[in-house]
Amino acid sequence: MRKHYLFDSKLYYSFLHILLFFYIYSIQFVGVPLSIGTRVFMGIIGFSMFSYKLLETFKPFVFNKQFLNLYIALFFISFFSFLSVIYNKTFDLEFFLKYQISIVIIIFASYFVTKMISYGSKDDRHIPIIFKLFINVVLIQIAIALIMFVFPPIRDSLNTIQVTSELELKLLEKTLEFRLIGFGSKFFGSGIVNGFALILIGSIIKYNSDIKINVLKHALSFLFIFIFGMMMARTTIIGALLALGIVFWPSLKLNLNQIKNNLKFLFFIFFIPTILIFAIFSLFPEIRDSLEL
Repeated sequence: MRKHYLFDSKLYYSFLHILLFFYIYSIQFVGVPLSIGTRVFMGIIGFSMFSYKLLETFKPFVFNKQFLNLYIALFFISFFSFLSVIYNKTFDLEFFLKYQISIVIIIFASYFVTKMISYGSKDDRHIPIIFKLFINVVLIQIAIALIMFVFPPIRDSLNTIQVTSELELKLLEKTLEFRLIGFGSKFFGSGIVNGFALILIGSIIKYNSDIKINVLKHALSFLFIFIFGMMMARTTIIGALLALGIVFWPSLKLNLNQIKNNLKFLFFIFFIPTILIFAIFSLFPEIRDSLEL
């Protein structure tokens, strides 16, 4: 069955970036009832799509055994949380009910996002479109964080349209002068996302040696996410180390293209920063002098 031309358009490809952005960075906009985040809305849509598909096919639901371990783990979390609530005589239902509901919502949100991405994917693409989209979304988020850092009015405007807890407000006040804060991306959580993007880049370099890939482009993306991601959260360095471990971990089979890509990647991620540092010190000697002091 031929896809609609819209799914092959650049407009739809841009839409997928926006969709994945609001899935990865679930933003709670001010004025939304119950402060529901964007990921929850996607979960509701995903549940509706899933239910409609079941009703449309009139086929009995087949339980996927791959999710069995997940549901068993959620059950035991609820069970032990229930025992804890009774024993401690508290009303903390965070791990008894809320956590499990959150996981289920995330699963249905993922279902919705993957369905939308599948409409725009092509079978002849060697690198999964989800890899490209994820890396691009992280690059966009870091670019937004830089803009928010350089232009405080834009930062204030974006912060006022999203719900922020009192604890986050206190942390923001303490770290605004030296830490990058994104749109819906703050502190430790941003480091996890940045690190995962670096791991994806490492996987692309490692496991796509049979095709021609733009190593320079991926090296620049790696450096951009690593350098500025470190300014968002130091957790980013863990993803960078894991990514380099993936790239340079010995393979069972010798592949000349893989070795070539690995060496080019290593050269770029060390050569480019060296050139930039040399250029900065040459153009701005006062920076070099201040470091020497």
